[in-house]
Amino acid sequence: MIRGTSRNAGVTASVLAVTILLVAAPAAHAGFGFVPGSVSALAENVDGTVDSQAGSHPYQYRVTLAFKTGEGGATEGGIPRDVIVDLPPGMIGNPLSAPRCPRADFEGNGRADCPVDTQIGVLRADVAGAGGIAGPVYNMEAPPGVAGQLAFSGADLNVLEDASVRSEEGYGLRVVVSDIPVETKSVTEVIWGTPADPRHDNERGEAVNGGPPSTSSAPVEPYLSLPTSCAAAPEVVIRADSSLAPGVFAEEPAASVDAGGNPAPLTGCANVPFAPRVSSRPTVATAESASGLNFDLGFPNQGLLVPSGNLESEPGETVVTLPRGVTVNPSAA
Repeated sequence: MIRGTSRNAGVTASVLAVTILLVAAPAAHAGFGFVPGSVSALAENVDGTVDSQAGSHPYQYRVTLAFKTGEGGATEGGIPRDVIVDLPPGMIGNPLSAPRCPRADFEGNGRADCPVDTQIGVLRADVAGAGGIAGPVYNMEAPPGVAGQLAFSGADLNVLEDASVRSEEGYGLRVVVSDIPVETKSVTEVIWGTPADPRHDNERGEAVNGGPPSTSSAPVEPYLSLPTSCAAAPEVVIRADSSLAPGVFAEEPAASVDAGGNPAPLTGCANVPFAPRVSSRPTVATAESASGLNFDLGFPNQGLLVPSGNLESEPGETVVTLPRGVTVNPSAA
């Protein structure tokens, strides 16, 4: 009788413990999320004003976020685990415009040893136990299956960011940081529009942490390009999950803004070039004879590699009209 009561009490205690855990986990996750108003994505000119010119190469692009914290300063609902940043369709990052750091150099001696030429920005974060940290963001040699890769190194902390293309959502870029190794409370990442621009020398290399400025010998070519559409305000969507609820994402959008901080579409679409080049010629010069047709439609997009230029608009529809007298015989193929 006593043994039976003891067994029942043990089972009851186990059930209560499991119930408490099941109830506590959602409750702990309920507080996880972004600080309201902390998420922003802003294209900036060199003087800090908003770059709203469609198709331009901004001086820099700043993404900021902060997680909710509770008593004692710990992040609520668990430690941030994964962060996903969906950039607006039409925004381009060109990993070939800057030298790329080999993975072996990035992780060689427990710390990054990437050349300063490969730096494309700066990341600053508030990390539990370390306070404010800062370090370069590098353009990496992407592994197979990854469209592009960025990497942060600072305070003995190395973090990789994988870039891919959302083909189902207008081919916008997605940047993913997985398995964040430390409790991160807030992040500000700045990506330079033209990484080799000497105006970034005061944040290049060791200069980001108070060291001497460094210069880049890489070609001065744009890395970032803004969308060429003025139809709606470009929007960045940031999602994050926590260690207590992997796969359950908090989400916060951030629209492009005007000089007053109000959501607004890009402007200056009249300055966005569109100059397609067309050439066609038959493969045979004899009249009334069977011939192929060599057809070429090109978009020079000269502003893609010019820091002061604008990206060329993409075509919406292409219609080809054959010369009068040209016939097509489908049964011949």
